[in-house]
Amino acid sequence: MSLMTAAWCWFAAVHLTRRCCALTRCATTVSGISLFAVRGLTFEEMAQQVPLVRFDHLTLIRVANVIGAGLRLEPTGRNPCHYTVGFDELDDGVQRIASCDHQIVPNPYHDA
Repeated sequence: MSLMTAAWCWFAAVHLTRRCCALTRCATTVSGISLFAVRGLTFEEMAQQVPLVRFDHLTLIRVANVIGAGLRLEPTGRNPCHYTVGFDELDDGVQRIASCDHQIVPNPYHDA
């Protein structure tokens, strides 16, 4: 697989769930989903990087789709590629991101 990632988000989660967002909200005052966003890397180049090798599947979604759904991409400051998809209301945010086109793919570089 050689997906070019002109503007892809790589979610380190298999499913976009309300529980995932609720866990993020416990650590912060804003609801959101943690993700990595990259530009100009192939799927293979990104999937080999830490921490993504810890996940057996990755959910891929285009940054333009996230922004087009009215969601915010907020840098976390931990890593230049690490962001939170932020939203103000949990159920609405989960619905918006779940409605975006996305792919769930196996990570061939998963370090079991």
